[in-house]
Amino acid sequence: MKKESPRVGAVIVNWNTREYLLRALHSFVNDDVPESNIVVADQGSTDGSMAAVRRRYPRVKIVSRPSNDSYASAVNAGAARLAVDYLVVVNADIEFGNGSLKSLSEILERDETVAIVGPALVDANDAPATRFSRTGALRAVGLVLFPSFIRGSWRRIERSVYGTERPETVRFVGGCFMFVRRTAFDEIGGFDETFTFYFEDADFCLRLRKLGYKLVHSPYATVTHIGGASFGREPDKSSIEFYRGCLLFYRLHLYRRYVWLKRGLRVAVFFRELLEHIRFGKAGRWRTLRTLLGSEREIHTHSPRSPRPFVSVIVPTFERVDCLISTLTGLLRQSYRNFEVIVVDQSRTKDARKERFYRRAGKRLAVLRPSRANRSFAKNVGAYEARGEILLFCDDDISVPDDLIQKHVAAYHDHRVGGVSCRVVQDHTTDTDLKHILRVTSYGRSIAGFESNSTQFVDTLVGANMSVLRSAWDVLGGFDATLKETSEFEEPDLSVRVRRLGYKVLFTNATTVYHIPQPDGNDDRKSRNPAQHYRAFHHNEIIYFLKNHSRLKLTLVIPFCLLRTVKQTIKFRMSFRESLYVIGGVFEGFKTYYQIYR
Repeated sequence: MKKESPRVGAVIVNWNTREYLLRALHSFVNDDVPESNIVVADQGSTDGSMAAVRRRYPRVKIVSRPSNDSYASAVNAGAARLAVDYLVVVNADIEFGNGSLKSLSEILERDETVAIVGPALVDANDAPATRFSRTGALRAVGLVLFPSFIRGSWRRIERSVYGTERPETVRFVGGCFMFVRRTAFDEIGGFDETFTFYFEDADFCLRLRKLGYKLVHSPYATVTHIGGASFGREPDKSSIEFYRGCLLFYRLHLYRRYVWLKRGLRVAVFFRELLEHIRFGKAGRWRTLRTLLGSEREIHTHSPRSPRPFVSVIVPTFERVDCLISTLTGLLRQSYRNFEVIVVDQSRTKDARKERFYRRAGKRLAVLRPSRANRSFAKNVGAYEARGEILLFCDDDISVPDDLIQKHVAAYHDHRVGGVSCRVVQDHTTDTDLKHILRVTSYGRSIAGFESNSTQFVDTLVGANMSVLRSAWDVLGGFDATLKETSEFEEPDLSVRVRRLGYKVLFTNATTVYHIPQPDGNDDRKSRNPAQHYRAFHHNEIIYFLKNHSRLKLTLVIPFCLLRTVKQTIKFRMSFRESLYVIGGVFEGFKTYYQIYR
């Protein structure tokens, strides 16, 4: 019989915190975590930390890294050494009493939708130190302007609201102590190593919440967090890394807010520099931050460097067999041979014919099986594992021409191009030379025209076949998993971010993809349940505009949603109750956005 995995393991990130580290190890061992389930991820310490660990706790695993350059990658490296059900991710400067881990694990055991549990934190003086939210863009600007005794006011207000008597759902759990469900950790690929220090925990929490997971604060466990044990010795570096992480977080998730954050920081830094010069005659830290803000203007992305770049073709699928096999057959016989195919199969059951095809396809085809069915999430999972300089996303119900990959690659010879889609047709499509296609109007109308027999720069990519530069993808953060159903507006959402990097989006007639509608496809679901389809459509539309455009446009978008509902009510003969349900998608979109992104 296969031995069961240990239940709880820990990853402790250390940099020159010898005494604190030994106390943290004592806390874990005292609370019945076996030494072999503990990993210390050391970031090039020079204070004898590792020698002390080897003497006192010889079975503790050690991951030695050359320098203190990334908290996120240190956590991932440590987690890779553990096979556990629950993972405790902590700083080295923490201590807790017996029974703390058990009380936290019980919350995860009771509710599978909970991904992270955070304890009540106190500082070295036993004062409350729990954080219940990430630093918002407005607060980030305020940290530059306001004196230190004012900066903690928001935290004090939060603590008066949350976590006083019983476990509560929260939006954020601080990275100094996270009790994490291991399957959830693996599902999103761990911490994003684009982050170095700061905001990797905010990004981790947000990505889990986008998938529907809950985060819980539990007052039943108390952990002492000293704080600043590592970076406290380098305040200038700490400040710069904080703002670097803050800018990266908002650039990945809320680009519009990122733009306003940069503007606000530039103004705040100007006034802070002026004040520091008047008071002290110097302003070194703020000058460095100003330099960082300047460097953020240019995102270092690039077109493929090699003449024949490696292409990763990503195909999400759910409960389909015949059309998927046909699509994959077309992809595997491409004239361009420097590529891989990644199938992200979200099916609940395994079909024998499909499994035989997977095996016969050989090493060029890889199959990933995420635990949830979500179109945007599936594409992101494929991108995590992809090795290509170009990421090509294809639907599983298309007939693929032999030159599809070759034409996508050729389009990137124009270094202005960051995303490409080829023409898409289906039965009864007539040739047309439509212009002004593939865009979303300022009032919310989606204009397609992907059957146009023309080549032109457009606003948005086509979902059936769309490629982006991997270098741009890494900057943009992928598709938004908060979008519902078939994820309408995922292509415009990604495309607007590609264009804001300074790239163009190309639609080309160099080759043509044939879409073969399926009985369970988007058109079929729309005709069978129009109320559900348009409710999800409105939900996604509101999120798209809130994320990417001025709030003033909503004064046009919301009335258009109402007019669209009237039109579809007449067309599909929906009842008054169904019409109200459709309109409810608008309010649901606002609710989702402010629950996830506020």
